[in-house]
Amino acid sequence: MNRFRGNRKSEASLIGAFAAVLLALFFAGSAVLVLLFGAREYESTVRKSSDDFSSRTLLTYITEKIHHNDSGGNVSIRETDGIPVLVIEGTDSGTRYETLIYEYEDSVRELTVTDETGWQLDAGEPILEVKNFKPEERKPGLLYIDCLDSKGERADTYVYVRSAASGETEEEE
Repeated sequence: MNRFRGNRKSEASLIGAFAAVLLALFFAGSAVLVLLFGAREYESTVRKSSDDFSSRTLLTYITEKIHHNDSGGNVSIRETDGIPVLVIEGTDSGTRYETLIYEYEDSVRELTVTDETGWQLDAGEPILEVKNFKPEERKPGLLYIDCLDSKGERADTYVYVRSAASGETEEEE
């Protein structure tokens, strides 16, 4: 009878070890599945994040640049070679300069020039590839900027320029 008890104990030990191995394999498999799904979700999030650098981000950048330099009529829109150019004027150490933002060859470009500097449209630094970028002044002091990026996402915004063309700043109520 002791003999059977010994077999039963070894069978129970064997079954217990087998169950422990199965449980460990189950947890390992679950961990691998969680990692795979997590990696896929992370990749999707990174892709979406990089895709978000689009027309909306560009318009936010331009809006902040306008607000930062909005004094004394420093913000305007001019046309150069038939292309609307957002012009932001400034002075640094007594030198006047203009920051130009415009579309050329399917990209929005930014270029900073001084009064003495001649410039060409292809000289600007590309910011974002676009299908269309159009700044325009809808009313005095109210700019409208429309952008269609290379992925087909359209974004537009209105920007209120607080400084009047006369060089005086309007008071906020």
